[in-house]
Amino acid sequence: MFLLLAVIWAFTGGDWLFSVAYPLALAGTAFFWVGFAVLYWLKAGPWLKGGVIALLASFATPVFNSLCGLILEDMGGPSFWQYFSARDMLARRAAGDVSWVNSLIFQIMLACSLALTAIGVIAEIRRGKKA
Repeated sequence: MFLLLAVIWAFTGGDWLFSVAYPLALAGTAFFWVGFAVLYWLKAGPWLKGGVIALLASFATPVFNSLCGLILEDMGGPSFWQYFSARDMLARRAAGDVSWVNSLIFQIMLACSLALTAIGVIAEIRRGKKA
């Protein structure tokens, strides 16, 4: 991915490669490899692994958007902690700001991933009692 970004930068020019593209690509790569690490090293059943990976994926949006907010000057989206606030989400919706949808999707994904993780924990407890 980094090589592809460097090739694109070689043809387009500009100062976005090290200041914008590489930090975002590094964050994306980190999420990707942490997901693989969970699959490989977490000694648990598929429900718990799925819940942990869903939890990881649900945090991708606030992390990436917060990173974009730090890197880019004109980002007007919510900060990391505002993704957890239903009040902020509704205020953005009332103001006509479409970024409220990101908070809504994050909150739904977070609730679903926590439920899936809870199911996985219960399944692991049951599996431990049988052994």
